[in-house]
Amino acid sequence: PPSLASATAVVDPMAPSFVVPPTPAGTFSAQCKASFTVQALGLHQDDSITISLLSGPSGGQMSSPVTSNPGSAIYNWAPTDLAGATTQHVCFQAEDRTGLKRTKCIAVTIQGTGCPAAGSPPP
Repeated sequence: PPSLASATAVVDPMAPSFVVPPTPAGTFSAQCKASFTVQALGLHQDDSITISLLSGPSGGQMSSPVTSNPGSAIYNWAPTDLAGATTQHVCFQAEDRTGLKRTKCIAVTIQGTGCPAAGSPPP
């Protein structure tokens, strides 16, 4: 049978690298909503890094994108109809001007206690 290592995609060492912090290392936890910066640094001279959201929970979105070196964006997610804690995996991609890409996934946990109900005005 094929080894697990052979199924892992090889990432070019010159691909952009996610910067931790401000990017969460692997997990992020918040009370009612998630909001954090995702940043990646290019290794080529005059590089330009674009960060995109590959996958994640419904309603999660990127804002304030900065395409430069380093490139960054802010990820925001506020679950609706939250009944207790939930953890969702969110994956981001950093791409440089040469087309090299690196992916990073983060487990985002929302505790969900004491949050305003969906549709109700904030306190």
